[in-house]
Amino acid sequence: MSKKYIKEEILNTARRLFNQRGYNEVSMRDIADALSISVGNLTYHYPRKEDLMEAVVLEMHRYYTPPTVPQSLPALNALFARLQNNVQQNAFYFWHYTQLAQLSPVIHDIQTKVLQDHHAMLLGALQLFESQGLVQPEAYKGHYTQLALAVKILCVYWEPHSHMSEGLPLPNDFLDCIWSVLIPVLTDEGREIYREKIQKVRIEIE
Repeated sequence: MSKKYIKEEILNTARRLFNQRGYNEVSMRDIADALSISVGNLTYHYPRKEDLMEAVVLEMHRYYTPPTVPQSLPALNALFARLQNNVQQNAFYFWHYTQLAQLSPVIHDIQTKVLQDHHAMLLGALQLFESQGLVQPEAYKGHYTQLALAVKILCVYWEPHSHMSEGLPLPNDFLDCIWSVLIPVLTDEGREIYREKIQKVRIEIE
């Protein structure tokens, strides 16, 4: 087995186990056993579990590109849907989001860059929609900066909150939660677009 292939197998297996059990519940022995290799062979490639997690995150972000500002409310909803899909596919990353930033400066820098990019995108979208008459003017200076921050926090922490909140009342869906924050700032025209081109379409698909 080539070195490149075994490293790919290690990353894929680690990611699968982390998603099943969470980062803290998976040992290097677990990963080695799942691959039918020795722990020594595993640590030859990744000496510590922190090194392995860093490599997994780098692989996740290999093709990352900053999001562009959506030009319509349905386009914004589609972007949220893609984010939700990404979160579900990489649930472990969001369960341990803060912990991972503390484990690795590389992961910290990745998270910082992604958060900055998404904040700029969300703020740009709100400003665009205000110019289009779909979003009300800011209620106070910096209102939409704070709103973009709130949406960003929901995107990052929805999954761990949902994972830990069994039995507690939650919105039916990640998208419902996001829009519950945005709908109050929409104009009548914006709300009509939401009802007809987002909410109605989602109901029809479901």
